[in-house]
Amino acid sequence: MAAAMRNQGELHAIDNDPRRLARLPVRLARAGVRNATVHAADDLPRFLQDMEGKADCVLLDVPCTGSGTWRRNPEARWRYDPAGLDEVLRRQAGLLEDGARLVKPGGRLVYATCSVLPAENGDQIGRFLGHHGEFTEVPLAEAWGGAITDPRISSGRRLSLTPYRHGTDGFFAVALRRAG
Repeated sequence: MAAAMRNQGELHAIDNDPRRLARLPVRLARAGVRNATVHAADDLPRFLQDMEGKADCVLLDVPCTGSGTWRRNPEARWRYDPAGLDEVLRRQAGLLEDGARLVKPGGRLVYATCSVLPAENGDQIGRFLGHHGEFTEVPLAEAWGGAITDPRISSGRRLSLTPYRHGTDGFFAVALRRAG
């Protein structure tokens, strides 16, 4: 993302699991990234307050069941607990709410999972849009700016990759624009 931004503007990385971000400062330095700040999870409440309504784009790579990785990690299926899905959905919905607060008018909120479960993907976005009429889906062709040319992927409003159809891990993404 820093490369796409030509090291201009501000990037902020936050995760509730400090292990996921532990190596990020070293990787950012190695890549020559000068416009990124890594925040501790404890900083989240203050960060949300300070950045409310100021972000051009918020990328939410949300925690999920990981069902999209089962093709290459079949043993992960046995760790999946269907009873825990409600908790995953609750966390995703909370992150969507937090992320939405940050997006300025005319800005974007991008939601992504490595799941193939409709409950975590289209259903989750449908619920969010049902409560947030100020957001609308951005067509994929516009969201990707022509970077993806495969018509199986670049058409429509939601990116949904599956092992069966695309020979990849399962992945879902949607870009939402806040009315400006």
